[in-house]
Amino acid sequence: MASFSDLIKSSTPVLIHMMADWATPCEELKPILKNVKRAKGKDLNIIKIDIEKNPSIARKFNIVGLPALLLFHEGKIKWRHVGLITDHELIEQINAI
Repeated sequence: MASFSDLIKSSTPVLIHMMADWATPCEELKPILKNVKRAKGKDLNIIKIDIEKNPSIARKFNIVGLPALLLFHEGKIKWRHVGLITDHELIEQINAI
């Protein structure tokens, strides 16, 4: 199994969805992420991380609100966002890196 560091070092952009099962906005974000994945296909990896099961990752990136999105490219954070976002806005951010 690859480590978190290995996953984000990809030359393909990686969108991390920091979430919790109890957070309603995280559920509302799921269909948006499906649309984004459908639009970007192999040009984007999306990884869901439950902050309750992975508190060390949440602390490392100072996650204080949910849902939190972190966009990595080649190991570096290129963009971050807290809260809901439209699929069009998210695709624009991904295309900008």
